[in-house]
Amino acid sequence: MRYVRMVSDKNVTAKLVALFEESEEELIDRWIERVEKLKLVSGLSEEERAKQFKYVYHASLMALKSEDYSEVKALASRIAKQGSLEGIPVNEILLSFMQLRDVRIRKLFMTYRDNLDELLDLLEHFEQISNKMFSIVVSALLKEQEKVIYEQQRAMLELSTPVLQLRDEALVMPLIGVIDSDRASRIVEELLRKIVETRASVVVMDMTGVPVIDTAVANHILKTVMAAKLLGAETIITGISPANAQTIVTLGIDLSMIKTKSTLQEGIKLMDEILGLEVRKGHKQ
Repeated sequence: MRYVRMVSDKNVTAKLVALFEESEEELIDRWIERVEKLKLVSGLSEEERAKQFKYVYHASLMALKSEDYSEVKALASRIAKQGSLEGIPVNEILLSFMQLRDVRIRKLFMTYRDNLDELLDLLEHFEQISNKMFSIVVSALLKEQEKVIYEQQRAMLELSTPVLQLRDEALVMPLIGVIDSDRASRIVEELLRKIVETRASVVVMDMTGVPVIDTAVANHILKTVMAAKLLGAETIITGISPANAQTIVTLGIDLSMIKTKSTLQEGIKLMDEILGLEVRKGHKQ
């Protein structure tokens, strides 16, 4: 049989706040003891842990009192960023927050164990607020994890699309591995940025390490070449394998407008000719 609520939400909140305020030191100590026993967030110093826990305790108490969760959101975001920077596992952060909830629930039981109806009222209201705050922490941690993954992916893309300055006004971009749409977009973005940065007039794009050139890849190559040309840079494509060359012909893709060489070495030689380096060497002699 469902029990009848004995007091209003306002009175329930007031009782929870009063209990948690007068028991603050006791509950924070118990919280820290439980966290230490479980060896959670051990990356934090004892002083830093005590400071952080006190902030969390006060922010959660303010949210309980005012139903304003802005401070909890800000604090959760800071904790998520700090956890990411210091390599604290997400599950340890979440378990630490759960320990605070548990010590508060235990305090409620010990205080109101002789009044079941009032205890149930308090627990129901506390769990609603506690669950909301916990969801805020989870969201902050997930958002930070997504940010870390995104940054890692960007770093991997940068490593997979290196643009090297071989000469004044000359760049070399050796491509290795499969090129999909995301990576192709990154190639264009990185190459154009480097052309503007170095004022390059010649670019050698080496495809020796690209296993498959299909219609999509070939079209991306064309777009890259045209974009580079708009910035005043001539593009030389090198390292297209016989199998890939045959595929391009079979697909009917026209790459006749692009300067091509079979090897990177030949491409660099052509690059020097375009830059007039061979002429200058002959003049010196």
